[in-house]
Amino acid sequence: MTSRIHQLLLLAWSVPALLSGQVCSVAAHNLDYVNGETGLSIDSLSRSREFNVPRSDEESRRQYCFGTTQNQLYVTDFLQSNLDILTGHSTCWLNRGVAGLRISLERNLTSTRPSGMQVPKCPINITSSGNTYLIDFTKNSYHVNTISKSLLIILTGIHVAAMTLAFFFVYPTILIFSTLIALGELIERPLFKARIEKWQNILFCVFFLPLLAIGMLCGLTGMGSSDHFRTEHGIIGLVTAALATLAVGVYLIENSLRPKISTSRRWRRVHMMVNYTDIFLCQAVLMLSGFALPDGIDDFQVMSLCGTRHISTSLSFSVGMMVAFIWNSAMAAMTLQWWLVRRASEDKPPGKIWLLISRVFRRNSDRCEEDG
Repeated sequence: MTSRIHQLLLLAWSVPALLSGQVCSVAAHNLDYVNGETGLSIDSLSRSREFNVPRSDEESRRQYCFGTTQNQLYVTDFLQSNLDILTGHSTCWLNRGVAGLRISLERNLTSTRPSGMQVPKCPINITSSGNTYLIDFTKNSYHVNTISKSLLIILTGIHVAAMTLAFFFVYPTILIFSTLIALGELIERPLFKARIEKWQNILFCVFFLPLLAIGMLCGLTGMGSSDHFRTEHGIIGLVTAALATLAVGVYLIENSLRPKISTSRRWRRVHMMVNYTDIFLCQAVLMLSGFALPDGIDDFQVMSLCGTRHISTSLSFSVGMMVAFIWNSAMAAMTLQWWLVRRASEDKPPGKIWLLISRVFRRNSDRCEEDG
């Protein structure tokens, strides 16, 4: 009877101690949160071994993936620092993609860490600058913002192609057509205006609007679960699309005011102000689209883990020169149109800046004639 009482007392003392050890182990397990995944601390491991608490499936999986807790913390910190450098300074490692990241990790493990360290066998979650990466070294693949590598490349390719065609080929062509109409009227050799406007409408409705919609849809889908307008490229792209839509509305208002120009002087001034607003918006769209393109390339480099190394330098330079030529042609044509229309206008006297520019050019032309 006395021995049974002693056994009951020992059991009464051991049960609270066992429960407290499990609670402390769970608390330590919940506190050790590393980059979206919970990890085990040394104290929790010691407590579990002391009271012989069986390991959970999650603990077994972590041991299979990383081997030790020290290995998990070191590998996670290494990946976090490399991705932070990539997103912050756009500095790529030697080889592109997950393969290059694996080579850098293995080289670092063998040179600076003791034996026993290994590349993780399971996918790892890393978050950097709003992007969440799921990196799988065994399959040499990754997901960024829940978007797979192959889907990201496809969506990005469609986005780049659609936006480049829309803002660097179709839109400048529409502006050049408008400039041709104005210049033909100034030299008293008007073009077939109805036909040109018909082609403008075709370019805008059949090409520009669908390409803009496809590019925006693929761009938003490619961002995945992250904030869509958190980067410079996203903000500039949104502003550019809004200004392009506004410019189209101003252009339609300008066309509706043309029949009223001959009725009164007031409508001429209104038409002139609308025309200047249209020119300003078109110039802003062209300039902002020029800034959006390199920012988008930087974003793709970050999200694809230095995937821009796939792109040929000579090919990108050739395409860039072609785009720059069309972009510069549209800018120069619109500036020339504004200059000549302003000079030929008789409704308003020229301002001080206009007189100063005219005097400089006239003086230069007079000196050339005297030298001749």
